Amino acid sequence: MKCTPQKAITTLCMVLGLALPGRLAHAADDQLPPAWLADLEPIKDEFRVRPERPRLYINRDDLPVIRSRAATSHQEAWQSVNSISDFSRLKDAWYDVHSVYSGTNGNAAVRSNRLTDRILAHAFQYLITNEPSHAREAIDAALELSADTKGDDLANAYRVWPESVAFDWCHAHLRPGEGQKLLENVRKQLKIVDAEVPLEKSALHMGHLVNHLADAFLPAGIAFYDEAPEIFERAIKVACSEIVAKNVFYRSGLSSQGDSYGLTHYHGDIRMLAMLKKATGVDLFQRFPFYRDVGYYWVYTRRPDGQFLRLGDEWMDSQNVPVWDPPAPWGPPWLMEALAYAAGAYGDAHLAYEYLKVRNLNHTWVAITDILWRDPDVEPRSPEDLPPVRYLDGAAGTLLFRTGWGPDDVVGLFKAMPLYVKNHDHLDRLSFQIYCRGALAIDSGIYEGVDSGYGSPHWLNYLQRTIAHNSLLIRDPGEEVLYRGRKVVADGGQRFPGVGNDPVSLADLRDPLWHIARVLSHGEDQELGRYAFVSADATAGYGPKAEKVERSFVFLNGSRSGANPENVVPKATIVIRDRVVARNPGHQIVWLFHSLEEPAIEGVKFTIKNSGANYGGVLLSHSLLPRQARIDKVGGPGKEFWVNDTNYGTSKSGTCEAGAWRLEITPQEADRAVDFLHVFQVYPRPPAKAPVPLSVEGRGVVGAELLDRTVIFSTAGDGARSLQYVSVGTGQREHLVIGLPAGKMANVSAGGRNTGQFSTGPSGSLTFRIDQQGRTEFQIAVE
Repeated sequence: MKCTPQKAITTLCMVLGLALPGRLAHAADDQLPPAWLADLEPIKDEFRVRPERPRLYINRDDLPVIRSRAATSHQEAWQSVNSISDFSRLKDAWYDVHSVYSGTNGNAAVRSNRLTDRILAHAFQYLITNEPSHAREAIDAALELSADTKGDDLANAYRVWPESVAFDWCHAHLRPGEGQKLLENVRKQLKIVDAEVPLEKSALHMGHLVNHLADAFLPAGIAFYDEAPEIFERAIKVACSEIVAKNVFYRSGLSSQGDSYGLTHYHGDIRMLAMLKKATGVDLFQRFPFYRDVGYYWVYTRRPDGQFLRLGDEWMDSQNVPVWDPPAPWGPPWLMEALAYAAGAYGDAHLAYEYLKVRNLNHTWVAITDILWRDPDVEPRSPEDLPPVRYLDGAAGTLLFRTGWGPDDVVGLFKAMPLYVKNHDHLDRLSFQIYCRGALAIDSGIYEGVDSGYGSPHWLNYLQRTIAHNSLLIRDPGEEVLYRGRKVVADGGQRFPGVGNDPVSLADLRDPLWHIARVLSHGEDQELGRYAFVSADATAGYGPKAEKVERSFVFLNGSRSGANPENVVPKATIVIRDRVVARNPGHQIVWLFHSLEEPAIEGVKFTIKNSGANYGGVLLSHSLLPRQARIDKVGGPGKEFWVNDTNYGTSKSGTCEAGAWRLEITPQEADRAVDFLHVFQVYPRPPAKAPVPLSVEGRGVVGAELLDRTVIFSTAGDGARSLQYVSVGTGQREHLVIGLPAGKMANVSAGGRNTGQFSTGPSGSLTFRIDQQGRTEFQIAVE
């Protein structure tokens, strides 16, 4: 790289993807199959269950350590276990029927939870104290629980693992016939679990397989290995493929199933790693270090009000927890335990901090997990020293961004996600969410509300579909959409691959049918978090009606110079450029935006507010392209979930943010090829005055002129060799140019003077700073 300063121009070159620290960028991976699939061969079976007990979740070598912790560093957790063991004996003890232990509701859940607490608390007390009376309490409760086969597959799976714990931890105190009786009852429960879908026929990425393995077959297989080795052998064979399939996404730092079901999947999978390490000595934590990274998804997507950005089918929003004063963080037991495992396995200080923030030792297994896995030598560290942007590569193709970690900061994401594996994932490629003092750009719809559960009309025709997300539509009047043989609404969005059937096997993941998007390039300033961008193509997801559907999403963190008054400078600026080409000029191309409150429209501008108590955030949008765009408002009472003249109405209590409004932006004149260019300015409270973004035009470019930045998108494709544009800004400005050929050198001139030579890096992008004296013509020549 070479920079050549000129007399009237001061430049600072910043090259993405080269040696400067914190600047990373990458271009699209066009390999077939994609590199992010990695090795899809099942894990080699090297798992041999140790003969000595205990071996489920803990082994003999751990006993001195946990006994010491219970007496010293973890006394609070130990006292909680003791209190719970006493409480669980009460005949009329109150229990949350929706707790992690129950797979059912009502009295059956209360009974299961009471017995589960008795088993776990007393079995653990026995390990710590060697007091036989605790072993007897645990065994008696396990025998009582194992006689219960009521309920569905999950209700029975959730009974098997505590029964297995009692059998393994208290084995020395089983009376003649009790072990055989427990095994006999567990086999009956496993039969019910298996009746849902047999392990070997279950889809690896979805459904209840992770529960069947982590809660039933694997713990039973480990505990009863001496008596019934076939349970473990069957479970481990399936687990060796299931883990590999899940790793396609975990390697990138998230689960395909969203924030709620992604959590239950991650929780189950990381528990399996913990069980296998203790029972067989095979350390998959070390082999797969990215299980630590997955935990960071919930660090980055936690909003200042304690909630998470919604993604996929959402059940966490049913929690009736207060927000603010101080924030009450969402933290179900699955999250507590998953964070505890990850923080302990990797000695991670940030995950330890997040775990302690949500830890609730009134949950028996959380208290036990705390003693087993929380390392007292790891000093928890707040996330404030983490980079504000985090790009999740590979199959995830997702950008997580923040302006910081305070109550006024922006939190958001952009999702490209090339691989679609269905179930709780949505047809939401190229969508975004933005939060600042309240949800502003939202993920709309309701899961498990009034008549809106899995497979309901609301779920099939709205919640799962592109129209419910901040993405793009191509409306084809003649389109028909099928889901497993039944006709569903044609919303104009992305289509169900395989007409609603599931990708089941590892081989299915290789099939391009399920590859519905691809990331073209991405870049981010990891060191300071000043900017990040992703360009992605979701054409494949739209089927035959689309010739091209591309979106470039640019996040800019505040003002680069910081020289402007606070009430003028946006907390964040988002620039979105879309290029959509339909196959037929009769197809309508639509740009979507969803909000909780009714938008205010003024010409080609719209304003989104969140006026809820303690919120007050504002998003100001300018539609720079197409010229004189048409902005239509859809929503309000009776039209909250409106698709093709039908409202798929539903409701839900708790902290649900279903949305009630959407904007549909279209060109005034119908065209099969449409360019959109939008600028969002995000504030924690209404500004006294906001800067007005301007459109930038030139040869082979579109772009936006902002407060002290200029963002340029090449429209000439990878073959672009010469670009020209005019910027009218003054003072110190930063220019970001994306969409250039990757791995080339580019000469930049400003006002006819050579500014310098820059590498476009692997992403095909460059940035430079310049002391700009008003209207200046820029030329970029790629060698």
